[in-house]
Amino acid sequence: GCTPTEADIPADSLGASVRRGLALLRHTPDSLPAYAPGRIACTNCHLADGRAPDAAPLVGSHARFPKYMERTGAVIALADRVNYCFTRSLAGTRLPTESREMGDI
Repeated sequence: GCTPTEADIPADSLGASVRRGLALLRHTPDSLPAYAPGRIACTNCHLADGRAPDAAPLVGSHARFPKYMERTGAVIALADRVNYCFTRSLAGTRLPTESREMGDI
């Protein structure tokens, strides 16, 4: 398919952000213990670093947000959806929307 691989990450400032985000996805509780206090990382649900089509894929997330969520009855931004994972799935707390970590994710 057309799903990008780690080798496709550019060697520039955007690529550095993508690599930091990938590390956060893989090592969420170690990297962000104040926000994800348990033992679950993003990649426990978003398999293959979010590239598995049938396991909560992250590919193309920016194109799908903002979007309406029936569960909340509101239109939400991508950062809000990420924070639903932090507060619900990871049983943690919201990551600051304007933080470098949120931008990297």
